[in-house]
Amino acid sequence: DIQIANTNNGGDIETDYGNIIYSSNTMYLKPKISYTGIKTGENIDLNIKFYTSSGLSIGSSSPYGCSYSNSMYVYSGENTETLSGWGGSSRGHWSSGTYRFEIWYNDICLKAKSFSIY
Repeated sequence: DIQIANTNNGGDIETDYGNIIYSSNTMYLKPKISYTGIKTGENIDLNIKFYTSSGLSIGSSSPYGCSYSNSMYVYSGENTETLSGWGGSSRGHWSSGTYRFEIWYNDICLKAKSFSIY
C-alpha cells in the first residue's frame, strides 16, 4: 500500500497520512509504503515516479526516467517505510488535481497510487 502525507521542508507532517490534502497547504508530498519483506537484510534503491497532469515530474537532479530515488533497508515480514518527499518549500506548491506515485525496483513497478489534491 502507499499512503501520502504533506510535509514541510524539515519533514514535519503538515497533513497526516490518509487525510485530505488541500492545494493551499501543499509543500512536499511524502509517500509511506507498506510491504512484505522477502529479501531481508538487503539495502535496495527504489525509483520513484511522480506524475502530474502534465506527465512525469522531474527536477535538475532527477535520475534518468524517474523523479527521484530512495534507498532503504529491507526487513522481513510486514513493514512500513517512509520515503523522501517531492515538491517545494513554499505553501501551495501543488495545484488541485489528480496525481500518481509509482514505486519501481529495477524495471518492475511494485505499486502505483493515484490521489487527489483539493
